[in-house]
Amino acid sequence: MRSDHALRPVRRAVRMGDLAARRRARNRMRRRRRLRALLQLIRHTLAMRNSVTVDGVRYTEREPTTLARALGPQGTGMKEYFVRFPDGSAMRIRCEPSRVYADLMEDPRLRAYEPALERVRPGMRVLEIGAGTGAGSDRLAWAVGPSGAVVALEDDAESVRFARRRYPTPHLAVERGGSESLHGELDGSFDAAVVRCSPAFDQSAAAELARCIAPGGWVLFWDLSDSQGLMDLASFASVFRNWEQERLAADSVLVRKPAPARDSGSSRSNLA
Repeated sequence: MRSDHALRPVRRAVRMGDLAARRRARNRMRRRRRLRALLQLIRHTLAMRNSVTVDGVRYTEREPTTLARALGPQGTGMKEYFVRFPDGSAMRIRCEPSRVYADLMEDPRLRAYEPALERVRPGMRVLEIGAGTGAGSDRLAWAVGPSGAVVALEDDAESVRFARRRYPTPHLAVERGGSESLHGELDGSFDAAVVRCSPAFDQSAAAELARCIAPGGWVLFWDLSDSQGLMDLASFASVFRNWEQERLAADSVLVRKPAPARDSGSSRSNLA
């Protein structure tokens, strides 16, 4: 009997305490949901816009939908921002899965370029094909330093305009175009190149690129895909004949142009 009387109040206290805690938790959740709904209603009603500033560049969204939602399965596939640069100039940008802005979303170039950045040295002249919005170009320009130079080629006009304003580095030239822009370059003009593979990069583009790389120079191909048939560069075997090949990752390959005889020793395999 003593044990029953001793346990009964304890059980009742635990139950009441649990119920009270659950009520408080439910009330807190309701208040939070109501507050979120109210804030979202206010934002939509007043057309309030979020903004973020990176390195003095201010991005202001033009509509309140989050970037993740806009680019998600239920979204429109794009999100627009108004951008104000430190020099006072401004432009509108449209984030899309194919147009990535590194200040707002993850740019795959920053990961893909790591092997290239390990090999770039101050004073080198580097070519970039498929530069996007310029985040990778800026990393390359930092690596070559003021004594070097980076020529970045990109087909998308908006990306080129943005890259020129966002990364105003004296030894970085961002131009609109692709491999066809190399026709005016001298043989061996570049010490290295970083190329994002695309259907437009064909046999003639590969030949033009190979011509512009100096002896001993290298090319990093990234974003290789099975649909393009470039996984082993078999399509370009005649172009890169006797070039050394190094597999860096599942989607990237580095090829090196043969150097003069005194520097030709290497343990890597040649392209078939």
